[in-house]
Amino acid sequence: MAEEQKSRFSDDSKYLRRAVDEDRQRSSTGFLLFAIGLFLAWIPYILFVGDILLFIGLLMIFFGRNGFSDAHVRNVNMAIVLLVLMIIIAIAVAVFFALSIDSTLLSLNSGTITQSQALQQLSAALNTYLGALIVVSFIGGITYVLIPYALLERGWRTLLIVAFFIMVAVSITSFVLVSGSISNMISSAGSNSFATISANAQSQTTLYGLLAAIPDILLGIIYLHARSRIEWGATN
Repeated sequence: MAEEQKSRFSDDSKYLRRAVDEDRQRSSTGFLLFAIGLFLAWIPYILFVGDILLFIGLLMIFFGRNGFSDAHVRNVNMAIVLLVLMIIIAIAVAVFFALSIDSTLLSLNSGTITQSQALQQLSAALNTYLGALIVVSFIGGITYVLIPYALLERGWRTLLIVAFFIMVAVSITSFVLVSGSISNMISSAGSNSFATISANAQSQTTLYGLLAAIPDILLGIIYLHARSRIEWGATN
């Protein structure tokens, strides 16, 4: 009887150990994909590939979270909640911006408003959109901090926090620069068509969006280090 009980406990221990190893391997792959996604997320035309890798990596990290400490499990769970909130806000803002632009164009084409008024409405909608992106960036930054935090040493945690503040600073800087450029273009609207100014606004947004490369690359390096910690056997 004692031997049977001992054998059963041994089997349970092997099963649990195997489950932990599988979770850790899943998380390791997830962190690798997430890091690659960060390296690609700021590059125009292929950023959607980075977004897909980020999503897959996050899923693997989530389903492999139980291979680590309670602190890591809690952080990943909180990150998922914040991610859902961020997606809801981003969709709501995008819909609002699209509807605002569509309404402005319809009013302009119907002659209800002048080109100058249309440009003012475009500026207001774009400023609202960019301001909301700062909020989205802030929430996303917290998510990026939470996911690897428990796996990192103190120095790397400090670097992670620095990357977060750089991300927020880039968002605010982009808002100020793009908003200022839009205002300058609108002030010279007399010599530019509505289509030309809209195209310039888009190019300005894309240009300053490249500033995101700074925190994204830094975060990618940090996530690769977190993966290496997993490979080395960190159990945090």
